Amino acid sequence: MPFRVYSRRIWDDHIAFFPKPHFTDNDHRMTTGLVFDGQGKPCSSNAAAKKIAKKIANLKNCGVEVFKLSKDKPMELTLLCRYGE
Repeated sequence: MPFRVYSRRIWDDHIAFFPKPHFTDNDHRMTTGLVFDGQGKPCSSNAAAKKIAKKIANLKNCGVEVFKLSKDKPMELTLLCRYGE
């Protein structure tokens, strides 16, 4: 991992690793993590990546700020959350 893992999430359809979030202002925190499919491989399509990004955001009670999918690399997912949620 290119960062120290603060939280990880392992589900049947995805594996996600996130560093400690940083605070953007008094009301928000932001974190950018790496997400793989359920087999530990990069997501196979943009549609699959988008579905997984939305699921992670809902589970963390956050919004998807950005998700980036590059060929043969894990998805980079940036979440924006209200502080305290």
